[in-house]
Amino acid sequence: MLVSTQTLDQITELANIHRVIAIGEMHGVKENPEAVLEVYNTLKGRYSVILGFEYPQTLIDNLGSADPVLYQDGRFSPFHKELLENLKQDGVMVFGFDLDNDQLEEQKTQPIDWRDKIMAENINRQIRVLGEKQKILIVTGDMHYQTKVQSIMYPDKDGVMKPFEYLPMGSQLKVNSIFGIHLRYLSGQFYNFKLREMPNIDVNKNISFRENDDVIEIDIQEAHPTK
Repeated sequence: MLVSTQTLDQITELANIHRVIAIGEMHGVKENPEAVLEVYNTLKGRYSVILGFEYPQTLIDNLGSADPVLYQDGRFSPFHKELLENLKQDGVMVFGFDLDNDQLEEQKTQPIDWRDKIMAENINRQIRVLGEKQKILIVTGDMHYQTKVQSIMYPDKDGVMKPFEYLPMGSQLKVNSIFGIHLRYLSGQFYNFKLREMPNIDVNKNISFRENDDVIEIDIQEAHPTK
């Protein structure tokens, strides 16, 4: 097992007080789908769980339709495809919350967090119809699941770097709290348009999450790239 029994037990208990559980990952890691499956299998033993992924819905509907960029940025791989195939075969409710293909051109003229806004809207549609005892488990990049506004430097239309208040997807979800699960990679590499060394990133709850949110980390001893 990739995730310890103690951590899985903790996840099961903390999920009881949140409607949304969000896994924050570094894209391009082979172990990510395995971690997602272990968390899902643990939660489904106690809750009814809907799974959301950072893909367009068209990819969920047709797993052979992945845009090449999804392989290049590490969000999708043969390992992710196998996970989704097995989930769908088992009758799990799975949805995609990323931009549709016809929104990609508009994204080029929008602020950096416009995509987060659209992704949050897609998840909020699922939240509105969520059953009383149901949970949503979403899988996304670890900049999107944060629930506090972030001050970042971002280029304006002239390419000049300026301060920008970035609203992560998590901060725009219509829930009072989320349960964040951060995948922390202790060594290894990941693939994001090229092979990269894994940085050591820990979660600082005070910076990234609200007081009502819960956050834990899953340690992955060594990350292996998806390609």
